[in-house]
Amino acid sequence: MALLQHDTRSGPMNEQDAHAAFHRNRAAVQFAKLDRDFDQISEFQRFVRWELDRGNAKPMRPEVKILAEIIEREPFVRMYAREGLSEIPWPRRHFDSVDQMLQAINYVTWTAPIFRDVNSISWQFPLSALMNFWMMTPSGKQLMRMPQFNDAINDVMAAWCSFLDSPDSLYVLNDGPTGWLNEKALEYNKVVEDYEIPDRDAPHWGWKSYNEFFHRMVRADRRPVDDPDSNRVINSPNDGVAWAIEHYAQRDDAFWLKTQVYSLGNMLNQSPFTERFVGGTVYQTYVNGGADWHGFSAPINGVVKGVEKVRGYCWSESDAVGPDPMSGPYSQGWAAGVASRAMIYIDSGDTTLGMVCVIPIGLTEVSSLDCFVKEGDAVKKGDVLGQFSFGGSSFALVFQPGAVREILVKPPLTGRNAQPEDTLRANERCAIANLDGDGG
Repeated sequence: MALLQHDTRSGPMNEQDAHAAFHRNRAAVQFAKLDRDFDQISEFQRFVRWELDRGNAKPMRPEVKILAEIIEREPFVRMYAREGLSEIPWPRRHFDSVDQMLQAINYVTWTAPIFRDVNSISWQFPLSALMNFWMMTPSGKQLMRMPQFNDAINDVMAAWCSFLDSPDSLYVLNDGPTGWLNEKALEYNKVVEDYEIPDRDAPHWGWKSYNEFFHRMVRADRRPVDDPDSNRVINSPNDGVAWAIEHYAQRDDAFWLKTQVYSLGNMLNQSPFTERFVGGTVYQTYVNGGADWHGFSAPINGVVKGVEKVRGYCWSESDAVGPDPMSGPYSQGWAAGVASRAMIYIDSGDTTLGMVCVIPIGLTEVSSLDCFVKEGDAVKKGDVLGQFSFGGSSFALVFQPGAVREILVKPPLTGRNAQPEDTLRANERCAIANLDGDGG
């Protein structure tokens, strides 16, 4: 694994120090939630290894068995799986074999995320923490792009999602030190402040599963709709932060380069609508964990002209970025064209604004999403279009050429992965359309 060889200190660096320096120098370490030296990820992996070593392995899911069979049967899958583990620098290598790694993945799919404190990201996103070092190695990146492996691990995540949809996942909805209903967790997620609660007097406050808690609906008064009758103001479909803006986006572009430019043909899965957007604007945002709502709403008034879901590459990372402690956000531009996502096309009825495409994008373990609208539905700004199941995610809005006069909430000038000053809230204005008057 290629490692940074020097930092601001003088003298040669050993492999462990170089690995740590690589991550320290990433712009995104400014985020308070990032663990600077990946120690938290190592801590979680050591915990899972300890659980396996003391005999607490879980019954092997059929989906994990199929994944194991594919790794054993397909020579290149097996090669990249083994090499990927061997390329993890020794201080971060906590699993000795592919079989042990599969046992660890299986273990996580029988558990629900826990809350330890506001910085316990690895425990809040356990599968990402487990996959992180493996997926970031050169061979690991090749493995995650192999269709056989990707299809099988997508099935594993679907099985985990079913567990999180079940009452068996409710054990984490309590007010204990690691429960999501303790005072610190409630404050961190703004549960009482921002969200509808089924019944605070009922067990688990009335939620029937972890995912039902995760899907909790934001209160309408906490996300009021800006200019509900006008399409001149375009609203954000999601909570989050701005990540990138690209004007004059092309149908076919080199999305794999360091700049992570947008390739509309890939983003829109070669949709018949693609030509409408060539030369237009892409605006990408990032939904964090914590208090961000994990639903998404209509940014304009109009009629849905098409809905498509793509089951993409859920753990694939760009070669142009270094190791990512959050297992995905550094590669959001890349993910826009290759990850699991949906495209919802809304026609404004105006010749200038034209059609807007809303693209919710699943990152790593957050690759399960539901769309609540279909072709022909009339939507109003603020109408809920769909939701993610579990974790963080990304969004893109794609506009036709000449449709947008100004993007109001911009990415940080210091780099895409730096901490932005402005945040987005669903249903708040994020752009101005190139319309006069009300633009209704």
